Amino acid sequence: NKQGETPLITATTHNKRDVIRYLANHPETNLDCRDNKGNTALHYCVKTAYHEHVSIIASAGARSDIENNDRQTALEMARAMRRSHPNILNVLNREPVGKRPVKPSEQQTSGATAFLHEHAMQITEENEAIIRHMPENTMV
Repeated sequence: NKQGETPLITATTHNKRDVIRYLANHPETNLDCRDNKGNTALHYCVKTAYHEHVSIIASAGARSDIENNDRQTALEMARAMRRSHPNILNVLNREPVGKRPVKPSEQQTSGATAFLHEHAMQITEENEAIIRHMPENTMV
């Protein structure tokens, strides 16, 4: 979309746990792709303080050391929130940073992965509306 959000980022910002789980565990998903603000899906999970979403994405191999445009990593954001949301920092401290290797087909291309471009799976305004209106626990 115009903000450079990937389907995974859109799912995290709309609190769609099962979509997050599905995309995070899909072998072609680039967990570390950044939007126009430099944020990854993990940044948004930490911002929204859903420790279950942080756990899903971190255990799938997302890196917590990627800086956004404000030069903040998801791990630094979690440290700043440790008093109000200690579970988030605990999850990130348990998971190794970026344990899943990035394949060449997962390199960022205009805000979305090459895989998503190849398969025409870019989220459009219409798709975002569908995701927004899906019940929270919808199975994919």
